[in-house]
Amino acid sequence: MSQSPFTPEQIAQLDQPLDPKRVKHRSGGGGMQLSYLKGHDAIDTANRIFGYGNWGYDLMGVEMQNVLGEDGGVIGCYYAARVKLTVTGCVPVTEEGVCPVQEGRNPRARIDAHDMARKGAITDALKRALRCFGDQFGNSLYDNELVDGQPRETVRNNNNNRNANQQPATTGAAPGLSRPANNGGEMRAPRMAPVQQQPAAPVTAQAPRPATPAQANSETATEQQRQAILKMAARREMNKAELEGRLQELYGYGLDGLTKNDASHFIKVFQDQAA
Repeated sequence: MSQSPFTPEQIAQLDQPLDPKRVKHRSGGGGMQLSYLKGHDAIDTANRIFGYGNWGYDLMGVEMQNVLGEDGGVIGCYYAARVKLTVTGCVPVTEEGVCPVQEGRNPRARIDAHDMARKGAITDALKRALRCFGDQFGNSLYDNELVDGQPRETVRNNNNNRNANQQPATTGAAPGLSRPANNGGEMRAPRMAPVQQQPAAPVTAQAPRPATPAQANSETATEQQRQAILKMAARREMNKAELEGRLQELYGYGLDGLTKNDASHFIKVFQDQAA
C-alpha cells in the first residue's frame, strides 16, 4: 500500500468534523435551506492544512452557455468552468462548476452579472474539487441525511477519498500558477461532465424568465418530466438540495413549481452537458 502523502497532523485535521459556524445558508426552492462554504473559507482551509505553495489549481476552461426555449430563443444563460486541483503528492482532481447569470436591466448591471457568474463558476468548481478531501471542505453538506443543512457531529470516514489521492505527483502548483508537468493518473470526480463548447453570446442576452407569470400561464411539469430530472440529477450525484437550488436560481422556483416548458429546458441542459 502506498504511503499517505499527508502527515499525521494533516490527517487529524482532515478527520475533524466540519464546524457548523463555518457553514452559510441561503433559501432554496420548495422552502428548502441550502448550506454551503464560502470560497475564501475553502481556500483558507486549504492553506492551513496543505500549506502555502503545496496546492493550487489550473483553470482548464470557462464558457458561457445559453438556455434555449422551445422556439430556439435565448431565455437565460450560465457559466460553466473546469478546474484541475493539485495537492503535493496527490493525484490531480478535475471538477466542473456552474453559476447562472442574474442579469440586470441596464448595461452596467449586465456586465457585472456576467463577471460575477464567471467568477462564481470558477469558485464552484474549485470548492467541488476540494471536497474530495473530506468534511473540512464541506463534503458532508452533500449528504442527503443532513437535517436542516447541519453537518453531522460524527467524523466521516475519509479513507476512500485519501487513498484515491495517494499517488505522488511530479510537482505541486501554487494557487493559480503553473500546471503540473505530469498529467498521468489524473482522477476525475464521478459527477464531472464535459463543458459543452458554444460561442459566447453577447452580454445583452435576455434575462431569465420571471417565475410567477410562467407559473400562472403554463401547465405544470408532468410527473414523467419530474422523474426524468431526478434521475439525471442522481446520475450526476446531485442531491435534492443542490437540484432545488439550481432550479431556484434558473427559474425562480423549485421542482414542484416547474412548468412543462421549464422542465423541457432543464432536461435539455442536462442532456447537452452529458453529450
